[in-house]
Amino acid sequence: MSIPRQLLTYLNSGKCFALIGSGLSTALEYPSWWHMAKDATALLPDSDPEQTVLTELIGDKDYLEVFERVAGRLGGVSSLLPELKKSFGPKKDRGEAYEIICRWPIRCYLTTNYDDEIDNHLQRLGQHFTLLRNSQAELGQITANSQHRIVKLHGDLDSPDGIVLTTSQYTEFEAGGGRQYFRNKLVSIFQMVPLIVLGHSMTDRDFQLILRLAKESASPENPIYMLVADASRAETDKLHREFNIRLLSYPNPDRSFKNLTQLLRQVDRFVVPRTSEPTPPLDFPDAEEAEQAVSLYVHSALGFGGDVNLIQKTIQPQILSLAASKSDGIAAEHIKVALRPNTLQDLPSIASEIETAITHLTELENLSATDTQLTVTTKGKELLAETEARQSSEEDQFFGAMKSRLLKHGAETDVEILVSGFKAALVTVFRKRGLAAAELLFRDNPFEPADMPELFDAVFPPATSVDDFTLRAEYCNAVMDVLTAPNDDQKNYLAHLAQGFFAYHMFGIDPSGQEVRKRLVQGTLWLFDSNILIPLVAPHSFQHGFMTGLLDQLKALGIRPVTTPKLISEVDRALGWLQSRLAGVLDGEERQALLEVTQRPDYSENPFLDAFVEGNVIGAWRSKSEFLEAIGHEDGIGMRSAIQSLDIDVIEPSDIDPSGDATIDSLSDEIFKERERAGTIRAGDVQAQAEGEALHILRYVRRNGFRGDDSIRKAYFISTSRLLDIIYRRTDGLITWYPESLNNHLAYLNGATVDADAAFHAITTSFYSAGISVIDEPAYKKYFKPAISEANATLKREIDNYVNSVARSVQDQQSERESILKGFQRTPDVGKSLFVEQMGWKAARRAEERLAVVERQKQEAERKGKEEVASVKAEYERKENERKRHEEGRKRNLADPKHQRKRQRQAKRRKKKGKGKGKR
Repeated sequence: MSIPRQLLTYLNSGKCFALIGSGLSTALEYPSWWHMAKDATALLPDSDPEQTVLTELIGDKDYLEVFERVAGRLGGVSSLLPELKKSFGPKKDRGEAYEIICRWPIRCYLTTNYDDEIDNHLQRLGQHFTLLRNSQAELGQITANSQHRIVKLHGDLDSPDGIVLTTSQYTEFEAGGGRQYFRNKLVSIFQMVPLIVLGHSMTDRDFQLILRLAKESASPENPIYMLVADASRAETDKLHREFNIRLLSYPNPDRSFKNLTQLLRQVDRFVVPRTSEPTPPLDFPDAEEAEQAVSLYVHSALGFGGDVNLIQKTIQPQILSLAASKSDGIAAEHIKVALRPNTLQDLPSIASEIETAITHLTELENLSATDTQLTVTTKGKELLAETEARQSSEEDQFFGAMKSRLLKHGAETDVEILVSGFKAALVTVFRKRGLAAAELLFRDNPFEPADMPELFDAVFPPATSVDDFTLRAEYCNAVMDVLTAPNDDQKNYLAHLAQGFFAYHMFGIDPSGQEVRKRLVQGTLWLFDSNILIPLVAPHSFQHGFMTGLLDQLKALGIRPVTTPKLISEVDRALGWLQSRLAGVLDGEERQALLEVTQRPDYSENPFLDAFVEGNVIGAWRSKSEFLEAIGHEDGIGMRSAIQSLDIDVIEPSDIDPSGDATIDSLSDEIFKERERAGTIRAGDVQAQAEGEALHILRYVRRNGFRGDDSIRKAYFISTSRLLDIIYRRTDGLITWYPESLNNHLAYLNGATVDADAAFHAITTSFYSAGISVIDEPAYKKYFKPAISEANATLKREIDNYVNSVARSVQDQQSERESILKGFQRTPDVGKSLFVEQMGWKAARRAEERLAVVERQKQEAERKGKEEVASVKAEYERKENERKRHEEGRKRNLADPKHQRKRQRQAKRRKKKGKGKGKR
């Protein structure tokens, strides 16, 4: 999986919030929901009638309802929590995932976990964060400028009023009016700060609420990144396309979340730690050594010595520089002790080499020689000046350009610190890599990280030397740009650095190259991994030219590499992935499908896709059918014939060792378990089986020879993966050669002028395993130009639709327009089409929401109208019924003799009473 650059910018900005789920605590072996539910049910007597229901609920994994019912029986949650707390603790006190994210410069941590692991791990780093819970007052403290806060969104076992544990509590937080402030605050956080969500599974109830709120707040210019377990491709595509929510998913079959830790490790090497304490400096090489190593191939490029061996190309410029260092020149007998590296002085042939160099420089009129002194000529001074200018220009392009870029974002003193730190790290890492590679053939052991440091691991720590997080983030972006997309001068500097140090140290071991040639060629079998084969049969892909050159150099030495059918099946699988993405797409209409594929957040570089795009741009093919024909794909056979046509032999393990099946199966199981532990399984046991076969072949050849040839007792794997060396280095010694190391050896043997493109591509062969994609961006822009042009053309219309849907006042609309345009301009060209599409989706959602509001208002008005009509009608009916009741009563009374007699008596009494009043 490639790591999105924008995610790294978020993490290095010092502005990012993180929302942490339970996956990180799983590794510390906290009690699971099942265990907590069992502990809760144990609080009730066995005779309690609820026990039967609770058992059924646990079986259905409805743990929230278990807590609801137990709390009810105990008299409330406040009685349940102290009991649960007794057994709520970890079996381990440290978690690697927590250690990683606590090193990152996260401004605030939000978590749905009840535990205190974020705080515990931060304290071990000397960081104090204030704890907040989920009350309205505490959440109200969180703003975009908040920092050093941990917010427990679901409370904890010490807060009965705020904990989210039971069914009713979850429901209240998800939809209840009393917790609307909680949901509003989460939406506000999603909108106002960069946010990364991690430690959840797609099926978690916690995550579903987070996802729903994220959908409400996501926007085209501010993606939300989520590292989530078990997301389907359909879910990932929909959330990315419609909401700009970018899922980076990993498998989590056993609910251990160990693959999350692996993903965090991959990201960690590109994130500058929060601490302001600088990383201890690397073992910086001697300035003179660095100068001579870097200049070694610069001299060659300027034609020093013409077509001579590398020793001459090394000592001739040094002799010229020594002669120019003093006005009266230098005596020939003083040259030997001044040569670097010092190992040159011990060469038996050094005296004759010096004599040859002096003669050659004199013939070229660069040097003037007398019986006692050597002085530099005007022509020689011009050549030295050109050398210095070339080297200075390359270095200035590399570091000066970075300095100019950083000065726009920070103080000059901080920029000087960063550029100096970058240079020190870069030179040191190439020096150590060069030394390790030079010793590779002679120590017969695989590289160790201390000997062969990873490039990205070395160049980011210098940023800890400054406290300005904006400058830090820009430094990280500048480093990524210069290492993945250098200009020609920067590429030359990298090449001279990489191959220069290697050659410099190789002089101390094998200055003539004869031993290297012997060990590389004589009695050696070279087995190609699928990651070498794929670019070889993917013409025009980024690594194709380099891998083809590497193969040609091997064949020029008489080496015929081999591979296996299972490794070829991995090549077919990589091509099959591209074919599956284009299934149902008409021939020649692949552009939109490929655009969608390359913009997926979880897209990993595929050389066949890269080849298709690059080749289409230069007119090598116009459609997928032409592409498949051009690369030699055969239905039912795949790429086997294409690979064999490159003079690569395909060998069956059974032909090498007919009785090796059981051993291969055992090795494959070991490799599968290690890949599963490390979280690097790409294709299940098929991949492990291919690697098991490869290792068994190497072992067999080392013990028994190859196809009856007992002289072949050395065997190596050429691959960009070091997994076999990591597992078996103690028993098998050196197994794997990196393409970069092999290329350095071959370049040393032929002594030619350094090929900067080849050297740069050699360096980048390890980038893929680090999660970094390197592509020819101009070619991709050209291929996707129709989509980019359409996005630019429709931008205004979509902005109008979008702004009208989200902004009310004219001022708000203008502000929203400016924000969108800035976001659009920051978006890489190939991502602009998706940006506009996401605006369309959001505008559509807002329009739907407005219609829904209007519809609700209409329904409410209709309801009220109906209620009023019903009320009037009911009042009328009530009065009518009352009238009828009175009328019916009157009629009944008229027909009732008893009632009539009563009325007569009453009338008589009234009459009599009236007469009495008259007498008075």
